[in-house]
Amino acid sequence: MNRIIAHRGFSSHYPENTMLAFQEAFKRGCRMIELDVQLSLDNVPVVIHDEKVNRVTNGNGFVHTFTLAELRELKVMGTETIPTLKEVLNHFKGKAQLIIELKKTKRMEKKIEESVLADLVEVGSLTDVQVISFDHDCIDRLKKIAPSMLAVGYIQRKPTKRLFRRMEDQRISSVTMNYLFFSKRVVRKCKRNGYRLVFYNVTNVKQIQRCLRYPHVYVTVKELNNLPYSFNITD
Repeated sequence: MNRIIAHRGFSSHYPENTMLAFQEAFKRGCRMIELDVQLSLDNVPVVIHDEKVNRVTNGNGFVHTFTLAELRELKVMGTETIPTLKEVLNHFKGKAQLIIELKKTKRMEKKIEESVLADLVEVGSLTDVQVISFDHDCIDRLKKIAPSMLAVGYIQRKPTKRLFRRMEDQRISSVTMNYLFFSKRVVRKCKRNGYRLVFYNVTNVKQIQRCLRYPHVYVTVKELNNLPYSFNITD
């Protein structure tokens, strides 16, 4: 099923946002993988969700206070390492679509989109990814500097009239929102406007089935076992 997105990889069974989690999701047949990106102290895009390394590694402190070399020394869940965005891009180039979330942190500055774009251009992965963020200003800046072939999208917990007006004004192609706010009205609106609609916080088979009956709706899930649909590995 090519509309199921692996949330931080196969994160229900493997350390989130690691190469192992991404590879295992791919082995399961998943061809869309979501990951989170922040900048190291030396401005290298690295793949980790939280502002601090405390929850998932054996270190303590904010991600942006560590150099890449220092982040490399940390262990994720005791066994894995924090990958760079470039490593993930190189591994999955031409194989899977990566959904790259730019994390909104205290150090969120213009250079994060510039650094991410530089990696995408260097690896040649502009058409293999979609870049999304809760920080809509960041996405708007990226859209201005990025080649037109790069797909970008907003994340917002709940739909609002203001959100859809901004999407139309900025010509944004997708929106990701919390499943709590699923409604047929929102589904129809996105279909009319040609938007990809993605739901996160989808936790059970019934919710997945409800979403995927609409061809333009996608779901982000952590658990890839016992899905209601098998993946189409040829996609």
